[in-house]
Amino acid sequence: MSGRMQAATFLIVAVFSLFVGLGARDLWNPVEPRYAGISAEIARTGNWLVPHYDGKYYDQKPAPFFWVGALLLRGARGEELRRFLVRLPSALGGLLMALATWALGRRLFGNGAGFWAATLLATSWLVFWSSHFCHMDTLAAAALSGAILGFITLKDEADPAKRRRAFLLAAFSVSGGLLLKGPATMVFAAVFLLVCAVWERDAGWLKRTRPTAVGAIALVAGAAWFVPATLEAGMVWARSLAIDRGVFHLVDPDNPDKHGSLYYISVLWGVAAPWVFLLPPAWWAARRSPPSSPARRAWILCTAWLLSVLLVLHLGTTFRSRYLLPLFPPVFVLIGAYVHEASRNALRRRWFERSIWAGAAAVLVVGALGVTWGRFPWQGDVNAVMSNLSSSRLLLSVPILVLAVTGALAVLRGRGGVWGRLAIVAALALTMTTWSEMVGPAMDRLRGYDRLVAEVRKHLVEGRRLLAVSSYHTKESTAGYWNFHVGVEPAPVDLEGKMLERLATREPVMVLVRDKDTRDHPGCVPQGFRSLCTGVGRRRLCLFLNPWPPP
Repeated sequence: MSGRMQAATFLIVAVFSLFVGLGARDLWNPVEPRYAGISAEIARTGNWLVPHYDGKYYDQKPAPFFWVGALLLRGARGEELRRFLVRLPSALGGLLMALATWALGRRLFGNGAGFWAATLLATSWLVFWSSHFCHMDTLAAAALSGAILGFITLKDEADPAKRRRAFLLAAFSVSGGLLLKGPATMVFAAVFLLVCAVWERDAGWLKRTRPTAVGAIALVAGAAWFVPATLEAGMVWARSLAIDRGVFHLVDPDNPDKHGSLYYISVLWGVAAPWVFLLPPAWWAARRSPPSSPARRAWILCTAWLLSVLLVLHLGTTFRSRYLLPLFPPVFVLIGAYVHEASRNALRRRWFERSIWAGAAAVLVVGALGVTWGRFPWQGDVNAVMSNLSSSRLLLSVPILVLAVTGALAVLRGRGGVWGRLAIVAALALTMTTWSEMVGPAMDRLRGYDRLVAEVRKHLVEGRRLLAVSSYHTKESTAGYWNFHVGVEPAPVDLEGKMLERLATREPVMVLVRDKDTRDHPGCVPQGFRSLCTGVGRRRLCLFLNPWPPP
């Protein structure tokens, strides 16, 4: 394919996979409501320097990510549009990470490898899901990818103009990562440089890449926000953000070990689906290349990147699958180079090529059949969701089937080449679009939060005050969810119902309470309150109103 055809193909696949359906579903606990609520509060109050959450200074993440969300939300109306806008930075982060992967693959293996690396990364599960989720991890992973791309270019490039651009890329990326996620990006980049220097026994990694200058620029950029914020919020907030939450949170000995030391190695094979089955042969093919070849050097760099990320992650005791996002660029650079080589040499390892691509197509066919008829081999919530989908699912499930079957047949007959693989990738992108546009909203309809939000909004307009029983109010996403959707945070009331009983005779109120609390603490909602919604969502929320005016 020509360069223009590759760019057009990648953009189409990326739009379908990363951007379609961003606003289709509700905000899901625990992260999305909190981050969206912080951005909404900044947009509403105009307090830009230090983010607030639940009436307090927010000390877990720096402010710039929330600034972007606040800028996008200003003046926005409509629930779906606001959800789209608050997730847009995450989708842009996924796109930037894919573009950085393309640039890295092109530098290490050539443009064809870069195209396949970026295209397959954009259709992998974790990148798709993280791009549809309101958090800063995709942007942080993109920043780390840009930083390492800059360092690799600085190490090998002789052209002064290109070296200046590479230095600016590394400095800008490390600064962005520091302002998005704290010191983690700097730690990942520093460990990568050290691993490369030790592995290759080459001090040039620490001389030509200029890590000290890059780090100094990043610290100055971080201080430009951190120092004024500290003057407003105080040293306790500053220590919590920079030390407790920024560094020691990941290695907190009091944080329970929920998964075991091999968690990240084991979970990679699920979150990098469906292309991760290509990683072992891709890694081995690059490993077996001649020692002096560019492919062997690229293998060293990608393996050093993998080891660096895994080393930092396994030093910690906090386990999140999305923390593996920085691992995706080197994984998919190796996979992209392997797929590109297989496309150029269609007769080599034919049995292996046919079997793996037919397996990928079979997964897509099963998924498409499930979308079409609302049935999967397993039972439970998935079947309940699929049975609530409208007939419009056929609009996307039919082309998924056609593309998957066409690609599978083409590859099985040995005539598919690039176009057979592209058909399967396109089918995967459409499968993800189906999930975003249909499955997510169907889950929301089953949970019923849309009805609950509509009722709360209606009674707020009528002058009622929003309250929440303490066991629900203490959940970390509560304030953010209601701040984002209705513009207010619920005030807490005790489980015994005493505060609520006093308030009920003074003003019109409505109270959110879990169904479990109404059973375990029968007095948490005083007698006479009218039940409006019951059993909503996973926490089985109920909404009660006091009679007003009092009888």
